[in-house]
Amino acid sequence: MHPFLTTAILAAAGSGVAYAAQGIPARNHGKRGVSYNAPEYSMFFSLAGQNSKISWAWNWDSWPHDGYNPALDFVPMLWDDTATSTGPWAQRMPELLKYGTNSLYGFNEPDMCPKGAGGGSCIPVSQAVQAWQQYIQPLKRDGIALVSPFVTNGVEPNMGLNWLTAFIEQCKGCTIDRVQVHWYSQSGQIKYFKEYMQKAYEAAGRRPLEISEWGFDNNPSEEEIKTFFREILPWMDSQDWIYRHAYLAL
Repeated sequence: MHPFLTTAILAAAGSGVAYAAQGIPARNHGKRGVSYNAPEYSMFFSLAGQNSKISWAWNWDSWPHDGYNPALDFVPMLWDDTATSTGPWAQRMPELLKYGTNSLYGFNEPDMCPKGAGGGSCIPVSQAVQAWQQYIQPLKRDGIALVSPFVTNGVEPNMGLNWLTAFIEQCKGCTIDRVQVHWYSQSGQIKYFKEYMQKAYEAAGRRPLEISEWGFDNNPSEEEIKTFFREILPWMDSQDWIYRHAYLAL
C-alpha cells in the first residue's frame, strides 16, 4: 500500500494513538469510508479533533471486533449463507441494532466462483434470494437500510450487473434500499469507472449506489494513483446517486 493513501488521498489526518475519550465521539457525515482487516487500523480516522472525511467502515464481517474506532459508523455484512456466517449474524444483530447500526450488507461477491476465489462467496442467484429472505429481509424496519449483495465488475453472463439484476428480479417481496458494486481495473481507466457506475445505477433501477470496494488490478505508480484519486474522489462525492464509497486500503 502506498504510504499516502491514508493521508493525502483519503484526507484523514491523525496520529494513530488509541482512542480514549468517554462515550461516542462526534461522527463525520461524508461519503468516504474504509475497509479494514484489523480494527486498530480504524483508529487513524475521525478521532475527536481531527479533520477527517472518513465517516464509516466495514470489514467483511458482522462484528467490528475489539479496538474498533467508535467515531466511525460500522456496517455489518452477512458474508455468505453458510452456518459459519448465519449463526453469528443472528446472534449479533440485536446488539448491533441497539447500538445504532443503520445499514445491513448482503453477501460478498456472490458472482465470484469458486467460493473463496478472490474473496467471492459464490452463491447462485436463486440460493441468494432464499438466504436474503431468511436472514436479511426480516431485519427490515424504520431506519434500517438493506443493501444488496456486492457484485464484481465482471462481464460474464452470471457475473457483475447480470447477477445483480437477476437477483433484483427474482427476489420477490424483498426490500433493496441501495445497491452495492465492487470495481477493479487499471489506474488509467477513469472514464470506464464513471461509465460503469452510471450503468450500475441504471441497471439496478436507479437505486442509490454504494461502492464499498474499488482499486487497481495493475501495479500503478504513486503518481498514477494520485491522478486517479484526485479525479474520482470529488466526482463520487458530488454525485447525488452515489450514497457512499470506500477504497480497498487497509
